[in-house]
Amino acid sequence: MFVDGRGHAVSVHRFTADRGSKHIDENGGIVFRIVGDKISDLDECLEDIDKSNDFWS
Repeated sequence: MFVDGRGHAVSVHRFTADRGSKHIDENGGIVFRIVGDKISDLDECLEDIDKSNDFWS
């Protein structure tokens, strides 16, 4: 977890999954916006969005 002291935090992760005959092994990240003591928004960033879309379709 990385923070900037201005209400943003970033998590970096690696994930693997199997779904039927499909397999995914990717790096990703989530950018959080924090207002007060609550997360107000998040954006997920993927290593290969086309590969992720294919896995989940």
